[in-house]
Amino acid sequence: MKKVWFPLGAVLVVCVFAAGWLFWQTSTKMAGGPVGDEGVGPTPLRVAWMTSWATTGQVVEALIHSDILTRTGARATFRSFLFGPPINEAALAGAVDVAVVGDAPAISLLARSPNWSVVSRTIYFPYALMVREDVPAETVADLRGRTIGVPFGSGPQPTLYRWLEEAGLVIGETVRVINLAPNELAEAIAAGRVEAIMAWEPTTTLMTDANSARVLKTAVGVGFMLVANDYLDRYPDNVSRFLEAWRQALLFTAQHRAETDQWFAVDSRMPTELLARLEVVDPNFAATTLDQIDIRLSDKDIARNQVKADFMHAQGLIAAPLDIRTRLWEGVGAPSSAVPPQ
Repeated sequence: MKKVWFPLGAVLVVCVFAAGWLFWQTSTKMAGGPVGDEGVGPTPLRVAWMTSWATTGQVVEALIHSDILTRTGARATFRSFLFGPPINEAALAGAVDVAVVGDAPAISLLARSPNWSVVSRTIYFPYALMVREDVPAETVADLRGRTIGVPFGSGPQPTLYRWLEEAGLVIGETVRVINLAPNELAEAIAAGRVEAIMAWEPTTTLMTDANSARVLKTAVGVGFMLVANDYLDRYPDNVSRFLEAWRQALLFTAQHRAETDQWFAVDSRMPTELLARLEVVDPNFAATTLDQIDIRLSDKDIARNQVKADFMHAQGLIAAPLDIRTRLWEGVGAPSSAVPPQ
């Protein structure tokens, strides 16, 4: 077997940064909303979010560290997780009320439980199929006989499966796919355990900076905000206030990127200079006024993710079929007319 050598400094940088994601932690903040008729406000939303996901993480940090929740009257606490599947388990256990997750984890949670509804889009985000620098692959078909790492249950997993199928590759026969946590992807490439990975920001930029992997193919995912129906039924006004807070936090992040990067650097354990260079595709981060912020799902968003849900069911990634339109909260409003990034 051919040995793969990378510069020692690059390997150390990748491994140190990746180790920072080894454990998920809890960060909590509650802001007081308006007092109800009986002197008690709504029970705060318990919001689950991901420390491995930029730039959603910066938006959450804006909510945690600024006065946006207080100004909008939204009440919420925040609990951080590494990525989507642990959030889904917490959601199914009734430990959280809001799941801020990527498209595939959202589809999975909706398929597993009728108690969850889509209330908004969070961000558009890029993810990429990356190959190790020494691997002479120019197309997905060139990965025949290779090993690819991807976090099972994450947004990129079904996209990877679809790309492999379109390239005529069969998992377990002509290509090997293994489950790696987000914090293991960079180390697996650096150590030569895999020839390719599916990743999202900030891992994509981390690997490019370390010269240990390059981008082979890209796609744009849709981030979802799901809320438990039992909370929606009791406190719909607080959910609406929280959605307004999310819009304001998007604008705050767009206008205070360096500050929100610093906050996210603490929870993600990624350096701020890396976070400053991440690829951002969501048009909301170019907004200069609040009326330019749109977090509604478009018809194209819904259609694109219905195709993904159907594919996930056909691949056995979800046990039951899912009709996404039937799971939209009635307070979500009319679909956005914006054209999502490709």
